[in-house]
Amino acid sequence: MPELKRLEADEARRVVKAFWRQPRHIVRICLLFGVIGGVNAVIAAAYLKPLSSWLRLSPTVTGAVAGGVIGGMLGVAMHWTVRRPMRRYVREYLIRSGVPICVACGYDLRGLGDPRCPECGAACDPRLIRSEPDQRFSTSPDGEPS
Repeated sequence: MPELKRLEADEARRVVKAFWRQPRHIVRICLLFGVIGGVNAVIAAAYLKPLSSWLRLSPTVTGAVAGGVIGGMLGVAMHWTVRRPMRRYVREYLIRSGVPICVACGYDLRGLGDPRCPECGAACDPRLIRSEPDQRFSTSPDGEPS
């Protein structure tokens, strides 16, 4: 996530851990595992033996392939359901820390005149917009981060 690059490594770890400690995210992942696991059990019970005989493979091999496919689907589903809330959480943390970015898309809002993100058009807090650079992420005269 590009937003995490704005934080020190230890601080980024703390923010991600804080995100995962929220009950709503734990419930979301448990429901996701339960739904996909239940679908996997139903499919395995109904189709594993006929599919094994049709493919002329042992049920073990067919089950392993089906488990891999279901595991891949679970990974993609987790990515879709967790990525957006996590990015928003990190952006809100950055805003609380004084980094002026758009909560909706992550665009840097420093130096803007209008309290609207030019990237996505979302309205933003006018207090976030300021012309001076953020001291926390400033660079030294030779261009190196300080």
